[in-house]
Amino acid sequence: MSPVRPELALYCLPPLPSPLSLVVRRYKIDTGALQQLTEPDQPLPAQLDRAVLKRQIEFAAGRWCALRALRQRGYGGPASIPIGRDRAPCWPMGYVGSISHSKGLAVAIAGERQHFMGVGIDIERPVAMDTLRLIAHQIATQAELAIGLQKGLAYETWATLVFSAKESLFKALYPTVGHYFDFLEASVSLLDTRSGHIYLKLLQTLSSHHIVGHAYRVDYAIGNEYLVTRCVIDRLI
Repeated sequence: MSPVRPELALYCLPPLPSPLSLVVRRYKIDTGALQQLTEPDQPLPAQLDRAVLKRQIEFAAGRWCALRALRQRGYGGPASIPIGRDRAPCWPMGYVGSISHSKGLAVAIAGERQHFMGVGIDIERPVAMDTLRLIAHQIATQAELAIGLQKGLAYETWATLVFSAKESLFKALYPTVGHYFDFLEASVSLLDTRSGHIYLKLLQTLSSHHIVGHAYRVDYAIGNEYLVTRCVIDRLI
C-alpha cells in the first residue's frame, strides 16, 4: 500500500462551511521553487529582500495558497497580500483568511467577512520531546496536558496539538481583538477524539466580543507527518 499523502490530514478535518475555501501546496527549498511561486504582479515584499531563501519560499508558498483561496471566493483584486501590523497578513477588504506552512507544506483558508468574524488554520509536525520539556509550560498547564494523555494521545502529539489549536484560535481572533495574547489566556476545556474537536475557553476578556468564559471549537486532524487545526468564528447576527 502506498503511504498516505501527508497533506491529506487537512482533508480529514470536518467539512468546511460552504463560504470558505482551502488551498494546499507542497514546496521545496530551491531557487526554482521561488520562481514558480511568485508572479509578475505578486513580487516578494521589500521586507523580505534580505531574508534567507527558506523564509522567502515559505512566504511565497503561503501567499500562493492564499491568493487562490481568495480567487475561489470571488476576489478579483490585486494579487499582493501585504504584511501588516504585527506581521499578520493584510487581507483584502471584505475577506478574512489565514495562512500556515510547515517544512514543505503550505496551506491557506479564506472566506467573506460577511459570514465570518475570523478564521485560523495551522499545520505542524510533532515537536520533539527535548524541545517540549523547555516550552510546554508556555503552551499549556499540566491539567491541560493531562487531558490528551487520558484520551490515549502521545505526549508529543497532544502537546503539539494544543499549541496548534491555540495558534489557530489566535489567528481567528486577532482581526477583532487587534493585539497579541498569551497562550495561557485560553485553556483546553474539552477534547472530543471521536469528532476531532478541541474546545478552548478564554480565561481573560480580550475584547467586547470575546470575553472571559467564551468557548471556541477548534477542529483537528492528525496525519502521518503533520497535524492540522482549524478555527472558524461565525459572524454574530
